Amino acid sequence: MFRSWKAFLHALGLWLALGLRKVLSVDAKPVCDAVPVPPVTGYVSQGNLHLDAGCRYNLYEKAQATQCLQGSWIVMAGTSSLHLQFQNLINFLAPDEHHIKRDGEWFGEVAGADVVIENGQVIHWEVINDPIPECRPWNITLQSHTACKRAFNRLLDRAPLYSPGSFRITYFSAFFWHRTSLALEVVGEDRLWNGAKVGVVVQVGAWYNLCIDKFDNCPRKELMTMERDLAVQLFKDEMEEAFHQMGSFCMRDGRAQLGCSVQTGPRPADKVLNAYIEQAVASRQSSSFRLVDYIRLGQGMPTEVVRGHGSQMLNLWAWTIMLNAMCPANLAAPGSFAVWEGLCSATEARFENCPNYWPTCLLSQRCEKWECMNNAPCTLTARDPPVGGTEGLCDDSVDIADSAHSHLALMEMEWADSDACHRGGVRIRLWCLQHFEWFLPVISVLAALGVVAVQHAWAAWSLKTTVQHGKQTEDPTEDSEDAAEFEPDAAVPIEFPEFPETAYHDEPDIKPNAVELNGLNGFNADLSPCNMEAPKPPEVTPPEGDLEKGDSLEVGKRAGCAGESFTWMLQTCKAGNRYPFGLARFMASTHIVLGNLFAKGVTQPVYFFCWGFTWVPWFFMLSGFVLFSAYLKNPKEESMIQYVLRRSATIYPLYAISLIPAFIMQKSFGTMTAEWPTLLAQSFLLQAWWPTLTESALQTHCWFLSCMVVYWFFFKPIARALMKLDLLETFLLMSLSCFLPWQLLMSLSCFLPWLVVFVPAVWNQPMDWYKDHHFLSTDTALDLGVVMLKFHPLCYFHVFILGMLLAKLRQLLDQKALAYGADSRNPYLIALQLVAPLGYLFLLLVFNFEGFQAKVWGSELSARLSVLMPFQAMILFGLAGLPSLPLPLFSYAFSKLEFLENYSYAVYVLQFLCYAVWPKTGLVSLPLFLIFLYASAVLIVRCIQQPSQKWWANHTTARLFVPFILAASFVGLSFLPDPVGTSTSMPDIPAQRWIDNRSKDMRLELLDPEGQRLGARIINPSLAIADGQLVVVARRHRREVTKSSGRFRSPEGEVDAVFINQIWHSDLVVGSHLDLDLWPSGPGAQISMQSWTGLRTSTGGNWEDLCVAETWIAKNNTVIRHIVTGPQDPKVVSAGAGGLAIAFDSNPPKSDDGILCQRNAQGFADAATQMYLAMGFKPAKPGAPTAAYRLGYGHADVAEKSWIPFIYKESVFFIYTPLPHVVLSSTHDGQSEKVFSTTFRPLLRVLQDNPHVRIRGSAQAVFVHNSQETPNLARPHYLALLHMFDTSTGRYAHYAYRFAAEPPFMMLQLSSKLPLMEAAATPGGVPFAFASGLAVHNNTVVITYGAGHRDVRALVMTLDRLDEMFACSVYVNEEELEESRAEELAESSSVGSWSLHEVQPDRKKANDSRAEQKCSRKLVSMPVLVLPGPVSTARRLRCGWPWGAQLIMSVCLCSTTCHGWFVPESD
Repeated sequence: MFRSWKAFLHALGLWLALGLRKVLSVDAKPVCDAVPVPPVTGYVSQGNLHLDAGCRYNLYEKAQATQCLQGSWIVMAGTSSLHLQFQNLINFLAPDEHHIKRDGEWFGEVAGADVVIENGQVIHWEVINDPIPECRPWNITLQSHTACKRAFNRLLDRAPLYSPGSFRITYFSAFFWHRTSLALEVVGEDRLWNGAKVGVVVQVGAWYNLCIDKFDNCPRKELMTMERDLAVQLFKDEMEEAFHQMGSFCMRDGRAQLGCSVQTGPRPADKVLNAYIEQAVASRQSSSFRLVDYIRLGQGMPTEVVRGHGSQMLNLWAWTIMLNAMCPANLAAPGSFAVWEGLCSATEARFENCPNYWPTCLLSQRCEKWECMNNAPCTLTARDPPVGGTEGLCDDSVDIADSAHSHLALMEMEWADSDACHRGGVRIRLWCLQHFEWFLPVISVLAALGVVAVQHAWAAWSLKTTVQHGKQTEDPTEDSEDAAEFEPDAAVPIEFPEFPETAYHDEPDIKPNAVELNGLNGFNADLSPCNMEAPKPPEVTPPEGDLEKGDSLEVGKRAGCAGESFTWMLQTCKAGNRYPFGLARFMASTHIVLGNLFAKGVTQPVYFFCWGFTWVPWFFMLSGFVLFSAYLKNPKEESMIQYVLRRSATIYPLYAISLIPAFIMQKSFGTMTAEWPTLLAQSFLLQAWWPTLTESALQTHCWFLSCMVVYWFFFKPIARALMKLDLLETFLLMSLSCFLPWQLLMSLSCFLPWLVVFVPAVWNQPMDWYKDHHFLSTDTALDLGVVMLKFHPLCYFHVFILGMLLAKLRQLLDQKALAYGADSRNPYLIALQLVAPLGYLFLLLVFNFEGFQAKVWGSELSARLSVLMPFQAMILFGLAGLPSLPLPLFSYAFSKLEFLENYSYAVYVLQFLCYAVWPKTGLVSLPLFLIFLYASAVLIVRCIQQPSQKWWANHTTARLFVPFILAASFVGLSFLPDPVGTSTSMPDIPAQRWIDNRSKDMRLELLDPEGQRLGARIINPSLAIADGQLVVVARRHRREVTKSSGRFRSPEGEVDAVFINQIWHSDLVVGSHLDLDLWPSGPGAQISMQSWTGLRTSTGGNWEDLCVAETWIAKNNTVIRHIVTGPQDPKVVSAGAGGLAIAFDSNPPKSDDGILCQRNAQGFADAATQMYLAMGFKPAKPGAPTAAYRLGYGHADVAEKSWIPFIYKESVFFIYTPLPHVVLSSTHDGQSEKVFSTTFRPLLRVLQDNPHVRIRGSAQAVFVHNSQETPNLARPHYLALLHMFDTSTGRYAHYAYRFAAEPPFMMLQLSSKLPLMEAAATPGGVPFAFASGLAVHNNTVVITYGAGHRDVRALVMTLDRLDEMFACSVYVNEEELEESRAEELAESSSVGSWSLHEVQPDRKKANDSRAEQKCSRKLVSMPVLVLPGPVSTARRLRCGWPWGAQLIMSVCLCSTTCHGWFVPESD
């Protein structure tokens, strides 16, 4: 019978393998033991649950489940997820219920439902309506508990008497644990069904999580107000109380004889609470108190979960697990393989599949796909496992760690991006160390402390040296303070810390503190130069009695007030002209920093942060107040220019120094927006004077210094005009200045801000019209107007003048207050105690409660310019107090932190420089960033700002040249070339690149003269080999944006609107090449492409006038329309005698049969791409009419694309999704249905470990049958492509994979990442590649793709080189081989057949390198016999051999000729 003993051994081996398959089949998996925590971790393939635990669950069909549950009562307490399980169990046991409308079928309709089933029919259905207040799931008061309990008692009393042949299921809507306790009480007290065996199922937690995370729909407001830790603790306490009650209820001898099952929450957001549930159950778990890990069960079938709700397949598997604990094993169905019929899977959750649900949900205005997929029939049947198994063949983990980077684009191309620090290959941030946020704060704090310590030590040593040399002088402040006390107008010595022998400042320092970057990306700020905290140097007395610090340096002596009684303080600690603004300035500066970070999107969306910009007017007001107060005290005669130059010492040095690192970073990073006119203007502080310059300037937030220069220039004449006002005139001018004819300039400046409110109101326009402006845009009159309103000096002049008027008011009121004395009964003193606190209180209400938002008064712009001025003035006036009265208590408290004023200007100036060097992109840690900013401010103030201000004050002539030198340097250096990769011209992509001696990457020569004339590109080519020629079908693509106006029907009615049309001109082009051996790299490999003009709709119309998608922006009456003019992304396959089949995606043509363009809930056009199939295409006749039909499978309201076509037995099939590996059959007229669904476990693990990754199909699949070139899968198979898209980085990674050549077409292998060349589509964009075509010919693989939509390319490699990229080196054929086949193979002497693969000697080195692959076992790297059999056989043979198989294989290995077997090196 056998020709040789070798053939006999060969046949014996195959016979043993077949026998082992029978022994190790799915049936042979043991049934899982009944344990307190039943295993759920695994995956679903072909609808069957494959557990990591290696066991299986008994299956219960309707008949077996009914028999098990007869005489039982299942009590369920939970929310929407458990409500679906309640509904699924009823429909499973009583299938007719799918067609009967019942109250309480949908979640949220009722507070509870009671159902009795007998003989497969529902004989009793009663509910408690949800509108009953006492039974609403969130009503947890004791009174409501009692009332609700009575309602449930009445509900249960209406049930029929207990019958052993009946089954009862009662659902309690339980948002919180209290309702679980109520359910146990009610059931425990019931007498009608006290003979029933009770089982309890509980799933509570989702609504706790919503409340803990502060969602608006949280019904328990006390949870919303709690800190997170307290709210979590409340959850744990309430859970423990419910579990304590369940402890006795769920005992075997308790009421729940079937036990209790506690399920984890279904959503990933429930992770934290689920952990506490697991801990709580673990301490009391038993055979009757079980944990069903619902979320982990769902993670094994991620496509069966829609918005946190399971499909019927998932929920019935949950019931299967629970029934295995409740039911005897002898009642289980005989089969072990689950077969599903009906709408069981979420992959088919389409509203057209829910004919009973869809019309009804439209009326209720709530249509959810998770409800749809649970409202149609679904049947579970237990069968014998199919031949070949469905588990998949490889269990190796897939490493995608390199998926964020392209081997070529990132490692070898200089212009590619490697992380968030790069754009277009150029560094745009200093560094990106995401986990080193702590580094800069620590270093800066240590440095600041060191500098302060060194300076104090130096001061102490200097003082000691002075004393030793006998040069210590008397403190002049005593005499000066006395003089100031008795002679208010006398000159007072001014101290300049750390500025010995320097010029003086004749007004208190004005500290710029503010930047505003609101939703329009504008900037706002104000300043006050710094007062440094340092040891006292020798004093400088200014000539002409100048009052830089006011007459109140007695505050220095007031330091003693802190230790005295309150009465003494009231009598002696007068406000004078030293203002305790330090803390207020610092807080305002910090708020502005928070606002800027908020506007950048790098903080949490805290409402308080967005109001930082509103402090800018207060700083202008503060500047006018302080300067005019000093002027009123001691007016000094000097020219307007002299005044500005003297004041410039407080602002310009640090500003100029900050421009240098800003220029260096922006120029080197290629992010410079300032052109030479802007650099020139801002060197002289002119950037805010002309709106086209302001937003593009370096240190944009320093625009306010331009305003300050203007105000200082006009300060003297305005001061002289206001100096002689009396009290009545001052009040009138403050309140009615807009209407006083003698102050035209002030009237104009005051009235302008209110135009942003009045004009839109008159013309019935939105108050936030200014939001149409985008940062850096100066193209329209609106852009210029918005920039002027936000930054121009004219628009804040009224605020500065108001500050001056406050100073005058303070002087006049002080004279009135003197008449009442300086004791605590002075009415002025009493009133002043409330002024600043009330101002802060109102602002805090505005900043923290959205009900006080700016729309109440106008808009954010009006709030910025004027609306909040009265309350900011209250803060300013209240903190200053009256000179002759003691400081208000609020001000006195603020004065204790007066040293903070020294650093507010530096905090403002440095904020964006500090952010530029911050090591983390995305959300920043605010505490760490603020620490870094504050410490940096201390360093800069003490080491840079003080010396530079000293130099500026001492060199009155030299300082005049600084702006010219700065301007010349910046303008000259600005003409240096930008870094490579930042210009608008994109870098060239190499025409060809060898990867190794068996693979190269190259440009495809696809010629398209028509497309070139139109300015279009060819992208996404697909390949097919038919009739001895290569056929290429690709997409021609170009973009266009148009703008028009017209009438539009909006939700508010028909309105005039602006239409912005984003047009994608798209059509398909085809070409062919006759010499397959020359293409793609040989001479003459160019292919001429021409338009596919013969494409028709199913009704014969041209493929044009497609449905569009609209986005309505109500705030500016704008409609954005996304218009695609034709088909996209073709995939071509050869169907043999049927010709070529082309699948493509497209928006639906309006002329197609039965097409009604999709609209969303708001009524706007919302077209979604659909998949189409055209059969019988002839490349030689692209103009011949060829109809394309919509493929019926898929979602009409969701974009369908990336299907993978392949040919099986001359019919077109599709891979709908790679995970799960869903296979669709199709017909030429578009009819399609799901026929198989399997899961490749390694790919599932990728998705489970990386939820931000999306796995999609690419190109088409091709059949491969070449065991010699594919030793890692020496059997017929399909080769296909998939890609992973990382939503967190926007990157693509492409892989090849193989799937079986026969149904169920299960995925077998996944390659390592394909080395495609990546490119950015736009300057600075993210580089990417997109694979679109695949062909195999003469042992050569060609993968076509597009590089950044700019270059059509191909990755060409030998088939054996691609084979090396697959992980596992041995796979077992899943096909069922009959014993006759074993005999045939044994008689055959063909060693090269696909079942027997002999590794070729010249490949030994390559195979040796693969001997230690990712597989968990090591294989002998020489001859391999591919054993037939199911997956379970393969796994046992590879990774854990049964002892009998080991014995047989050991005997075989004793023969030196038995070289076809593989064995583990050790076991």
